[in-house]
Amino acid sequence: MMYRLAAAYAVRLSTLRERASSHLERIAKSDPEAGDALQTAIITAAFALIAIGVATIIGNAVIAKAHSISLDTPSLNTNP
Repeated sequence: MMYRLAAAYAVRLSTLRERASSHLERIAKSDPEAGDALQTAIITAAFALIAIGVATIIGNAVIAKAHSISLDTPSLNTNP
């Protein structure tokens, strides 16, 4: 039973892959710059993920530093 499902899934996946590639070929023939928008979107998303990661790291460092600051005031009464 599992082999039948796996085989059906593989056939469906290859069919979808073929349909997607033929669709992309048609788009590329009709508009040679059509892939540029997709490439730009992927690169922009990658840079956004990097920026979010860096902001998270910096934010955590700032919060850790803020938590390490002591709020207790020292005693000003040092006379014996």
